[in-house]
Amino acid sequence: MLLIFKFEKILFLFLICFIHTDFITAQNKIAKLKKGKIHKKVICKSDESQSYALYIPSNYDAKKKWPIIFGFSPNAMGEHPVILSKDGAEKYGYIVVGSNNSRNGPSAPINAAFAAMKKDVLSKYNVDEKRFYAIGFSGGSRVSLRFSLLYSDQFKGVIACGAFFSPQMDFKNKDVLLYGLVGANGFNFPEYVGGTPFLDKRKIPYWISVFDGKHQWPPKELVFNGIEFFEYYYRKQNKSLDLKFEKIVFDRVLGLMIKNQKQKFWMNLYFGMILLDHWFADMKYKDPIAKLKNEIEGSSEYKNHLKTELALLAKLKKLKLIQDTARYWKNLDDLLLMHKEKHSKSDLIKGAIGSLYRYSIRSFQLAQSNPKANIPIKQQKFFIAFIIKLNPANNKFLLEGLRFYAKNSIETKVKEVLELLKENKYKNFLDLAKITELKKYKEKVWFREYLK
Repeated sequence: MLLIFKFEKILFLFLICFIHTDFITAQNKIAKLKKGKIHKKVICKSDESQSYALYIPSNYDAKKKWPIIFGFSPNAMGEHPVILSKDGAEKYGYIVVGSNNSRNGPSAPINAAFAAMKKDVLSKYNVDEKRFYAIGFSGGSRVSLRFSLLYSDQFKGVIACGAFFSPQMDFKNKDVLLYGLVGANGFNFPEYVGGTPFLDKRKIPYWISVFDGKHQWPPKELVFNGIEFFEYYYRKQNKSLDLKFEKIVFDRVLGLMIKNQKQKFWMNLYFGMILLDHWFADMKYKDPIAKLKNEIEGSSEYKNHLKTELALLAKLKKLKLIQDTARYWKNLDDLLLMHKEKHSKSDLIKGAIGSLYRYSIRSFQLAQSNPKANIPIKQQKFFIAFIIKLNPANNKFLLEGLRFYAKNSIETKVKEVLELLKENKYKNFLDLAKITELKKYKEKVWFREYLK
């Protein structure tokens, strides 16, 4: 009996080794075809309607587990996050995948895309399922944040580009690093400024880097920095951080701050100085941080810019809750005036105007939606007024507003919109007489004047 038991035990161990070796051999065969190269379209074996872009670092070895970065774009362009992540992934040893199916829209197709992509890549590569990371832009950033929150036992970090943390997201005690990248002129920039107090209060680890750009994917070098920071945070958490690597990360961050100082890119300096103090509080970094801090805070230009930005942030908070009140319209007029005049170079104000513009588009769509939605006339009126306020040079919106006001017999507003069309040098005034809603005014003297 003892002999049989020993034989069975040996056979069991042999089978385990055989299966494991066979698995590694199969993985190496796959990896040999794909290492060090971006593949635009890898079809999922379990669902051929799903595919993803893929990058495997050139030193991939199936004998060890590898961290992975899942990429999400707002328009199902999986190659974008993979291209941006490639250099960092190669340097620090990360597999990168980007869904070719996930796009802005309902959650179900996005969930299906992530599930299929994850299942396929895990079946082919030796992935560390305790070291998932994500990168996404705009709606893809929100998807990345959502998945990292849902699967916080697996996700360790997110590079959130163009859309950031919301106070409704409960990342407290989740140990997920949020690495935010945003264009200073992007319409979601205010989210990054407004979200940081909540992150600080809840002690959620984060870094924010602002670049000179609009609502767009960030520069490749900033994504590299994000992946490097993933590695820095992981080693720090696991007590495997060596001084040499910590110095590399510090020098890169400090170098970026010095570069921003020369460029007078004040908002990134504002975030950078706060975060340098937080992440590199060790005495050995005290002197270079203090030197840079004294230089920046001694700049009257920096102080004035920061004062303007923080005052704007306070005003933006008042505009966050959209409401049809005299005070709201006054605050909105003030903001638009500041944008037009002396504060037009403000980073926050550009983002704020962009954010309000985006909301105005949504308002327009809502006001023009299916009549079955039963949106009260008062609410529709507010939406139209909001749209026109933000887009006075957009004749398409003006014409829709004209139809709405005429349909509801709001004659004063009809005249206001006609004046705006005149200022915009609208060339088709004669065609206005053909619009059904405006026919009621065809005998009015003031209306006929516009048709001349």
